[in-house]
Amino acid sequence: MERIITVSNLNYSYPDGTTALSDVSFDVHEGETLVIIGANGTGKSTLFMNLMGILKGDGRIEIMGLTLNKTNMNGIRRMMGLVFQNHDDHLFCPTVYFF
Repeated sequence: MERIITVSNLNYSYPDGTTALSDVSFDVHEGETLVIIGANGTGKSTLFMNLMGILKGDGRIEIMGLTLNKTNMNGIRRMMGLVFQNHDDHLFCPTVYFF
């Protein structure tokens, strides 16, 4: 089966020094279902924001064979989506950004 997502040795610390991700590695293959669960503050949202390129940690992220970097970030974002956990953030935003 084809690898859809590869994360290798991903580390991320917030500007205040708080470590959110430490040496995270996994693969997701075509047809697999992956569930990521954990208590509040365990790094789930931080992981997904790294997968989308919103945050930039140390390590390697590949989506559909493309290494996540500034050059191909827009192409990767066309293949993936991120839904924020607070639905009001999608429907009622204080600002609108057009690109």
